[in-house]
Amino acid sequence: MVHSCPQCGVFLSFQRKEMLNPDLISGNWYGCPGCARNVCEACGKSSGRRCLQCGDTLEPDQFFPVRLKPREDWRSIVSAILEEPAIFDPVWMVELISCVTETSIHDIDAALDDWTRNRIRDEVFALDILRRLGSTDSCTFIHSTEHLWTPEWEQRLSLAAGYYLERADDLTRDALRQRELLQGWLVLAPASRPAGKALLELTLHPDEGVSGLALRVQHLFELPLLYVLEWCVPVLRSGVPARVSAALAVLENALERRSPLDRRTRQEVEQRLCSELARRGESEVKALVSQLVTSSSPWPVDLIASFVGALDLASEVLPLLAAALSSRRPSRYRIFDFIAAMGTSAVAVGARALILEHLEQAESHDVALPCLRALGRMGTSARELLMLARKWTDTGPENRRKGTLRTLIQLLVTMNEGASEELRALCQRLMSETQTIEDRQEFLQLVSRLNPSMRRVLFPGLPEPAELLLGLFEENQGTSPCLANERLLELHHESPRLRAWLINHVMEEPDDALSAHFFNVAGPECGGLLLLLQRLIADRSACLSLREEWVKALGRIAPGPGSPALRVLYELFLDARERLPLRVTAAQTLWSAGVRGLPGTELAPVLRDPSASLRAWGLLFASEVEEGFLASLREDPVALVRQLAIAGCQEDEQQGRPGR
Repeated sequence: MVHSCPQCGVFLSFQRKEMLNPDLISGNWYGCPGCARNVCEACGKSSGRRCLQCGDTLEPDQFFPVRLKPREDWRSIVSAILEEPAIFDPVWMVELISCVTETSIHDIDAALDDWTRNRIRDEVFALDILRRLGSTDSCTFIHSTEHLWTPEWEQRLSLAAGYYLERADDLTRDALRQRELLQGWLVLAPASRPAGKALLELTLHPDEGVSGLALRVQHLFELPLLYVLEWCVPVLRSGVPARVSAALAVLENALERRSPLDRRTRQEVEQRLCSELARRGESEVKALVSQLVTSSSPWPVDLIASFVGALDLASEVLPLLAAALSSRRPSRYRIFDFIAAMGTSAVAVGARALILEHLEQAESHDVALPCLRALGRMGTSARELLMLARKWTDTGPENRRKGTLRTLIQLLVTMNEGASEELRALCQRLMSETQTIEDRQEFLQLVSRLNPSMRRVLFPGLPEPAELLLGLFEENQGTSPCLANERLLELHHESPRLRAWLINHVMEEPDDALSAHFFNVAGPECGGLLLLLQRLIADRSACLSLREEWVKALGRIAPGPGSPALRVLYELFLDARERLPLRVTAAQTLWSAGVRGLPGTELAPVLRDPSASLRAWGLLFASEVEEGFLASLREDPVALVRQLAIAGCQEDEQQGRPGR
C-alpha cells in the first residue's frame, strides 16, 4: 500500500513498528472508522485521537474501508468526470453509482456525453457481474482507500445495470452472459476446468471483454498444448484477421510469451501473416505450428517473429518495423528483439544494417542495450560486440554502465563464449565495480541465472549465491527495500542457513515487504511459520490483501490434507462474519491443498449463502447434498451454480448414487 499522512505528508509504511526516521516514515498509524482516513502516529496523538475530518475516534494500527452510502449530489460528480475525461478516476464511478435511483438514473444518463456514457456503462456491467457472483464485497483502487459495498449501494448498482441492460443489443447481452461464466471459472480456480473447445471459441468472441477474459482463463488452466494446436490450425488458415490474431494470442498464452510489438505494429504484421497462412495447406500449417511451439532455443521465444521468419516474410515485414522505429510509438525499441527473433531471414534482408544504424545514432543506454542484445542474438562475434559496446560500458551514468556490463556477460554466456578471455575480463571488471546494495543485488540476479559450472569458471572462488544473499540480509537486517526480491528468494530459500534467517526475520517483522515475498515462496519446509500465520490470519484489523496472502501461504506450508492448519482455513471458509474475498481465497487454498468430500451437513449454511461463488464452492466440496438443496440450486439465478448443480446430479446418476 502506498499512502501518506494527509495532515503532515509523512510516508506511512503500515509496519506496526518504530521507523529509523520518524520525520519521513511512520510505521504506526491511526485509522478512522468513520471516514477511513489513515494518519501517522504523531498526528493521531496530537489530535487527541479525534479525526479532524469527521470527528470520529481514531483507532491505533487499524485499517477501515470507506462504506459506500447513498448520495444525492450526482451533478458534482458528473461535472468532475466531464471536466477531466482523460483521467476518469474510478472512485468517481463508485460514488456516481451511490447516487443512482429510479428517477436520477435517467437524468444522470442524459447529462453524459457518448464516450463517458459508454465507459460508465461498461464499468457498471463489470461491477454487476462481480455482484451477481458474490466474489467480492469492495472496490480497491491504486492510491485510494478500499471502498466497501453496502446493501444499499449494491441495490443501486443493480438498478444501474438493469437500466443499461434494457437498452443493450443482443450481442451485448450475450457478451455479458459469457463474461459472467468466465469470471465464475476464474473464481472457482483451480477446482473448475472449463470445456476446452468452448473456452477457446470464446477467445474469438467479437467483444474484447469476453475474449480477454477467455485468454485469462486459458492461461490459468493450462490446456494441453496438443489440444490447443489442433484448434489453432484451422483458425490460423481462416483468412480473417481478427480470428488469426486471436489464435496467435492463444498460442502465445500457451507458451507464456507475449510479443513486444506495440498494438499498431502488431496488427500490421498480423495482416501479412493472415494472408500468407490462408494460402498454405492445412498439413503445412500444422507442421509449422508444431515445429515453432515445440522447438527449444537459448533465446526468448517470440512466436509471431518466428512465424515471420519461417514463412519468409522478413522482407515484407522489415519496412513496417523500420517505420515503427522511426515513429514515437511506445516501447518501440523492443522491436529490435523482435527483429532478432525472426532469425537468419532477417539478416538476409538487411536487418543487421538497420540495427547498426540505430546503435550508431543512439544517445542513451535505453536505445543502445536493445540494439546490442539483438546483434548478439543475430550472430555478431564476441570481439565485435565488445567493440560496439565499449562506448556504453565506459561512459554515461554509473548504474547504466554496470547494467551494460551485466547485459554483455549474459549475452556472451548465451552465445557460448564462456571460455573467452574477453568474457572473463568483463566478469572481473564487474566484480570490482559492484559496491552498493543495488549493485550487489543485480550481480546476484546475474550469477543466479548462470549454470553452476559456468559460474565457477567465470567467477572463481565466488561463494554460492544463497550465501551472498544471506550476507546482504545480515548486513542490512532486511530493511533495504531493494532486498525484497521475490525471484531471488524463490531460487535460494531452500538453503538451510538462508531459510533459518528468513524465518527468524518473519517472526519479528511479519508484515514488511521482505516477509510478504518470503510468504509467497515458502513451502512445507517452513513448518515453523504455521502458528504465526494462524495468528496473523485471525487478526481482522489487518489489511485484507495481506490476510489473503497469509491464507495462501498457510495452504502451501501445511503438510497435507489432514493438517490441523487446514482446519483453520475450513473454519474461515464457513465463517459468515468474514469478508467474501477471504472466504473465496480460503476455498481456493483448501482445494489446492487436496481437501475434498466435506460433509454436506456442515456445508449447508454455505449452500444457502447469498454469495453465488460460495454456493458454487459448497457444491464442489460437498460429498453429498440433500435433494432439497439440489432442487433449488438447479434453479439458481446464477448460471455458474446451475451448471455445477446439474453436473453433480449427472455424475451421481452415472455412478449409481441416489443423490449428492
